[in-house]
Parts: sequence; C-alpha cells; structure tokens
Amino acid sequence: MEGIMNKTINPVIVRFTGCEYGWIYFTVITDEHEVDIRASEVYDPFPDLIAWLEAIAVGVKECAFDMEEEGPEKRFEFRKISYDKFRLYITDNYEKTLLETFVDRKQLVSAFYNGIKTYASSPDYQEKNRNGRTSFLLERMSSVTDPPTEREVVLRYLLGQKREKIIEVFFKFTFREYAYLPNARLRIVFA
Repeated sequence: MEGIMNKTINPVIVRFTGCEYGWIYFTVITDEHEVDIRASEVYDPFPDLIAWLEAIAVGVKECAFDMEEEGPEKRFEFRKISYDKFRLYITDNYEKTLLETFVDRKQLVSAFYNGIKTYASSPDYQEKNRNGRTSFLLERMSSVTDPPTEREVVLRYLLGQKREKIIEVFFKFTFREYAYLPNARLRIVFA
C-alpha cells in the first residue's frame, strides 16, 4: 500500500477534436498516455458519461461505464484508493489497459466538463451545428417558414396538440440524408 500512496497525481486533459457524420472524437491525455475515443450517435455514450462524472463529483468510491464505439469498446473506471487519491483506468474490450493513472477527483470532472464546453463553443463545432446533423428541431422547423417561426410560437403550437400529432410533426422534421448508389436498385435513407 505504501507504493500506491507515493504515486504522483497526474492532471487529465480531455480534448474534443471533431464532430461529423454522427461521430464525436475526443482524446483523454495524462502524463505520457493518451487514448483516442470515438463517440457514436448510434450508441450515444454521453448519458452514461455524464452519469459517471456525476457519480465521481458527488464522491462515489468506485464507478465505471462501458462505451460502445460501433465495434471496439472502452471501459472507464474510477476507484478511490485513499482519502485524496483516486485511480482512473481506461481499458479496451479485451481488458487491455490503455490508460492508468492517479488523478484528482475534481480535476478529472473539470477536465471533461471544460473539454465539452470548449469544443461546444468552438468555431468548428458551431459551423457543423449550423450546417450539419447536429441542428436543432426548432432550427429545422424555422427554416421552412419566411420569416422564421419564433420559438414561442412553435412551443405554443406543440403544447396544444395531442401526442400522436406531436410525433407526426417531429417525424416530418427529422433530419434525413439520402445516398444514391448509381448501379444499384436501392435507395438508402439515414434518419
């Protein structure tokens, strides 16, 4: 136990590097290790990631979650070792350790929060948000009216509708991409 107590606490950096075609890429960096992560909208990891960070923030002694990357998986584990010493593990689906380090609990949560916040306000993300799949339902609804419909008008309309009508409206404005394969008799729709 004495060897563990003398281990250095390393700062963690979380850098979000891209967002396209239903993927968000980020890297977890500490001391001499770095792990590249691919978050897919098919297996949205952010609800589990946020729950994991919330558990760490409120002082849970041990918690973990698995993140599906449409093939490989990553497992994020956090474990309290002593009063002020915590261990972060990131492993792959073969249980190979990709990152293992001692961290400060608050700094770890802050690194993820600041990484997400910084990327969300970056020009790269803002441009993709305006022109890509990450546009909001209200933006898509407003884009078909001239002048654009105001948020309150849309909300008032939806609140006055029954469940079936709301679902119908949402499906009409769901983002779709079409892929045409010239030599095939198939049309693929991504919704």
